[in-house]
Amino acid sequence: YPFMQGESIESFAARFIASKSSILILIGPPGTAKTNFIRQMLRATNESVLITYSDDLKKTDKLFSHFYDSQEKYLVIEDADTFIERREDGNSNMKQLLNITDGLTANPEKKVIFSVNLPNLNKADPALVRSGRCYAILRFSKLYGEDLEKAMDDIGMEHFVDIDVSNGFTIAELFAIKNGEQLDDIESSISFGFNSN
Repeated sequence: YPFMQGESIESFAARFIASKSSILILIGPPGTAKTNFIRQMLRATNESVLITYSDDLKKTDKLFSHFYDSQEKYLVIEDADTFIERREDGNSNMKQLLNITDGLTANPEKKVIFSVNLPNLNKADPALVRSGRCYAILRFSKLYGEDLEKAMDDIGMEHFVDIDVSNGFTIAELFAIKNGEQLDDIESSISFGFNSN
């Protein structure tokens, strides 16, 4: 995670928990290891979590009222692209969400993590991402250059040669290449070779 600039996930998670802000947003295209980052963060803090992928459940009061009164420290909402859109763009759930997160500031131990696949947060409601409510926005992306080389080393791909790395790769694409899987979105001109050393 190049954006961490050397900080450990454990350290970041501890700072988030200690903060008074209740929201963390992870943004980036699919396959860039947002879910893995969340998993490592939860493992580092050893806290209980409530997680949902369900669009229907995200839009009900029951989810948030249960979370507010539950033992879980984290609520993780995956694929929350439309859930965080601006109120003026027709998102009727945002008012409810803002009210709930205001309530969560009274209990700063409760944290909500949104994972979104958007290219940017231009469509996100500004009130959601304001300082004090939102602790941080972590931007995940394809890896290039030294970051890509380091990732390839870290996952044991140093023996792959003749891979065109100029367009970058997501973490998911690297693991797929390593496992010999076909990738629809990678140009067919990529060839794989093995270094005999």
